[in-house]
Amino acid sequence: MTRSARTAASKWQRFRQRDKYVREANRLDVRSRSYFKLAELDQQFGLFKPGLTVLDLGASPGGWSQYVQSRIGSDGGIIAVDINPMKPLDGVQFMQLDLSTAAGTEQLGECLGQRKVDVALSDMAPNITGNSLVDSRNYFDLYTSIFRICNTVLADSGTLVFKFFQTNETHVLKQNCQLMFQSCRIYKPKPSRTNSQEAYIVARDYQSHLALQVPPFQ
Repeated sequence: MTRSARTAASKWQRFRQRDKYVREANRLDVRSRSYFKLAELDQQFGLFKPGLTVLDLGASPGGWSQYVQSRIGSDGGIIAVDINPMKPLDGVQFMQLDLSTAAGTEQLGECLGQRKVDVALSDMAPNITGNSLVDSRNYFDLYTSIFRICNTVLADSGTLVFKFFQTNETHVLKQNCQLMFQSCRIYKPKPSRTNSQEAYIVARDYQSHLALQVPPFQ
């Protein structure tokens, strides 16, 4: 490990030791501090109710699936997907897939069959290089994958909640969302670090017949 990598790792470790959400996650035995981001989004927008079918994209280590499980009850269903493995959670169906590819999306669609999901969630993030042009392309490749998945599995009038990173092109992202959903809101939960560019889009009332007309990001 290089000196700069060791310094970054040390800073991250100090942050985790000080962070109240990490401590609260440990106290409540939840899998990640991101659990509290979804909890706040749910409190603000009323995302979940018993009986829903929910798709959790980029689910590992399982904090979001864990929160959803507490809200939808035994009559609901959770499909969690990640390129990395995830420890089993009761009531959660896990699939290890690469959703950045059309083949991964196709496998997900085959698994669901005729079922559609009521809510799609994504806490996924691309690798950050520090090169603004490369990072911007990686961001929009990820968003394109998320929208492609919605076109395959999200029910009409469904909801999409996904993490994005605020850049000069954020307005393009929101415009694309507005072509597919009746309502799109941007929200930054308190557990998101103040120096982070991450925020979340909450898109409601999906319109599948309109989504097919949305052009890819340029």
